[in-house]
Amino acid sequence: MAQPGDKGYGNETVLAWHEAAEDRPHYFFKLRMTRNVLRAMKAIPLEAWEGEHTEGTLQVAEARVRLSGWSRPRRVVFTRRVKKVTSAAAAKCVLGAGGIRV
Repeated sequence: MAQPGDKGYGNETVLAWHEAAEDRPHYFFKLRMTRNVLRAMKAIPLEAWEGEHTEGTLQVAEARVRLSGWSRPRRVVFTRRVKKVTSAAAAKCVLGAGGIRV
């Protein structure tokens, strides 16, 4: 069973240690929302997000991502909450379609 780890431990050294042997604990780590993490999230196609595309809904998607400092791509699960766009200017920042901002 996977256990949560601190977001500060999503670095190569810690991840590689946990992945090195089957008998080591399985953890999932929260990543900092860096430019590269945000870029990877924005690259996920709209149809890959699971969950209703309505205001207040939590959506989930996953991707294989290789971040700076990582020796290889790893599975990353992204979450986002859909928010209503309140202005025309904000609509230009929409990740998805239909006037919904995440």
